[in-house]
Amino acid sequence: MIFGVDVKNSRIKLMRTQSQVEKIVVEYLPFDDELALRGNIAEMFESALSIYVKEHGDFKSTSVTLVLPNNLVAIDAITLPTMKKSVLSDVYSTEFKTLYKNHTSLQSKSLVIKSTKMSTTYLVTMIQKKIIADIDDVLDKYNLNLKLTTFAAAATADAVIALGPKVGKHNTMIVDVKKEETEIVFYGKDIIYGFSSLPFGYDVLKKDSVINDSMVYFNEVSELAVINAKESAKSKSLTMAIDLEEDEEVSKDVSSDPQVMETSKTELSRDEFVKLMQEDSKTKEEDLEDDDLELEDIKVEESKKTLTRKIKKYPKFMQREEPTSEEEYIIENFRLFQKRILLYAKHCELSDYLPNVDYVLVHFPEQFMFLNNKDIQKNNKDLELKFFSSVNANNGIVSENLDLYGSKIGRLTTKNSIF
Repeated sequence: MIFGVDVKNSRIKLMRTQSQVEKIVVEYLPFDDELALRGNIAEMFESALSIYVKEHGDFKSTSVTLVLPNNLVAIDAITLPTMKKSVLSDVYSTEFKTLYKNHTSLQSKSLVIKSTKMSTTYLVTMIQKKIIADIDDVLDKYNLNLKLTTFAAAATADAVIALGPKVGKHNTMIVDVKKEETEIVFYGKDIIYGFSSLPFGYDVLKKDSVINDSMVYFNEVSELAVINAKESAKSKSLTMAIDLEEDEEVSKDVSSDPQVMETSKTELSRDEFVKLMQEDSKTKEEDLEDDDLELEDIKVEESKKTLTRKIKKYPKFMQREEPTSEEEYIIENFRLFQKRILLYAKHCELSDYLPNVDYVLVHFPEQFMFLNNKDIQKNNKDLELKFFSSVNANNGIVSENLDLYGSKIGRLTTKNSIF
């Protein structure tokens, strides 16, 4: 029995292992949406399992494999000067404890990924002990024995290695495209170097329309912040301009008023001075009342103003030709994945510990495998894309849940996957 967590859709995934792949099924155990916001995995299991037991009865005593979400796992690289092996392990332990003050609460696995005459680099994979312990307590309550714990990226890599083309010792970027999300794993020499994800899947490969970035990533907060900043800047510049004009007009009026010129030359009596000040204050009060009325009118107009979202329109020479067939639309929309694959590959080149990508392995459902025969490699230059589908598993359930299936068939393939 294999458990996974789908936080996005507020459900626990339960895969019952079978000797025949065709008979493998996945059940979805929903839990309260509020628990997804809290992020406590143990509470999610408690909620989902309690509902399941009420409807289906108690579980039979069985062993469980737990596949945790990637965001609960941290991967870091620690580089030390090269020295004798007998000393190096102690130095690494000291350095790890120095960097991570909470090291006693962490469960970690470390291995050497790079060693030269000058330096040695360790890759350390970590998770909070309390997370696993709390989940274990919940499972034990329902007569389930936790035997193995791994994380989604490692299990996905295990499944791809088993079902996909042979990657050997090559450094590979694994792109597992699901319906509403995409998981990216950086894999090489049986090691998980890192992982990432995209908030969209093959649902963006539309057959009748082109999907652009602004339709996939919604950044209303940042856009409104920019709009408000521009409006604020405009209002300030307008206010300053009005103040300057008023100052100029006042100075002109004062300088040209013969009465003021004459008053400035002659001395005023006390009564005349008081009378002049009263008239001046009365004039200012009237001006303020007029300003208040104007401000009320402006507020009414502003309340009617609506902000619309503008989609950036590129110049004609930057625009691409409109697709004319279903396949062309899918190929055009696949550029959403291509752009990010190239960015990740460039990031690996600039990273100190991530390996350079030899090629990209893209897992797609069978209906998109025609992309493998299309000329889309020319946009990637030296980076080769290989497409594969897990149709040979004879089960669509497996295709959508490679992380669960990988934990069953891989287990010891990736060196830093098991806790």
